Amino acid sequence: MTDGAGNQHNQGENMTPENFKHRRQKLGLSQAATARLMRMGGRGAQNVHRWEVGRSPLPGWAAVIMEIVSTGTIPNLDQVKNQKRAERPEQ
Repeated sequence: MTDGAGNQHNQGENMTPENFKHRRQKLGLSQAATARLMRMGGRGAQNVHRWEVGRSPLPGWAAVIMEIVSTGTIPNLDQVKNQKRAERPEQ
């Protein structure tokens, strides 16, 4: 996948806690701002911290939001729609 700036991105890549943190910092977002962006509520920043240090698993929905926000692109929905159930990654 290529974003508007011509940068190549691996669609469907498994986002690591380190990659999530790197993307957040590159966007200039604090953990609290990231939690607000994701509408996580009052203790959201604590959850973001837990994801980044590996104390809690990084939810797929949070990885998708970060990928969209950090790349400016939406994943290829046709590819997702046409993917067979057996090929879909475990949630």
